[in-house]
Amino acid sequence: MLVETFLEMMIAEHGAARNTLDAYRRDLIQFHDHLRSARKDVTDLSRHDIEVYIGVLSKAKMATS
Repeated sequence: MLVETFLEMMIAEHGAARNTLDAYRRDLIQFHDHLRSARKDVTDLSRHDIEVYIGVLSKAKMATS
């Protein structure tokens, strides 16, 4: 899965802390779930798709940064 590959890179190249990795994992899995429900593939994303997701987070009153 792309998430695990990304997290492994974060450990190797940046020495990311466990809490950081856990937060990234949760956020990326949540984004992946959103894409799946929208019938989108991570390899076929547009800027609009990301903006829609940020809007979903904003409506749910979640931090986007």
